[in-house]
Amino acid sequence: TLVLPLRSAADLDSRGDSLDAASRGMIARALQQGGFGYGPRDVQTLRGFEVFDRVVVVGLGDDVLSAQTAGRAVGRALATVEGPVTLVAT
Repeated sequence: TLVLPLRSAADLDSRGDSLDAASRGMIARALQQGGFGYGPRDVQTLRGFEVFDRVVVVGLGDDVLSAQTAGRAVGRALATVEGPVTLVAT
């Protein structure tokens, strides 16, 4: 599982550099079509990647309180995940 924290759509290229261009494009399309808002409570779990069994995208918001809220949202999304989890540092 890869956890990918994003503040905006533009963050995907820099923070998603561990993924190939096709995977980043797939994530971008899924987030756009799903109306992902990049706020601290926004979490989207995507599947179908070769390297990771799932990618959990979490919105960060703009301040420290938002980051704490995002952390709680990720914790809930990962509560039942078994196996290793990779967090992309921001």
